[in-house]
Amino acid sequence: MTQTRPAYKPISIFEERIQHAQMGAANMASFLAADAAINELLLYEAEMSQAGGGAPELYTGIEIHMKWSALDAFSMGDA
Repeated sequence: MTQTRPAYKPISIFEERIQHAQMGAANMASFLAADAAINELLLYEAEMSQAGGGAPELYTGIEIHMKWSALDAFSMGDA
């Protein structure tokens, strides 16, 4: 006599919905952190440009560029 096993379902529909809600909350937290970092960098860039008389100093400009590159890499990883 042979027995057939039902197809294995790793999680129930309720657990799946909970998992999707948790992923949505994590994505929202990630978005808010990136948004705050962008706003902070925009403010820093504006302050350094004003302090430099229209353009930031060379090393400050390099620092700002490196920060923008880091944010770009962060956003590309999310896409």
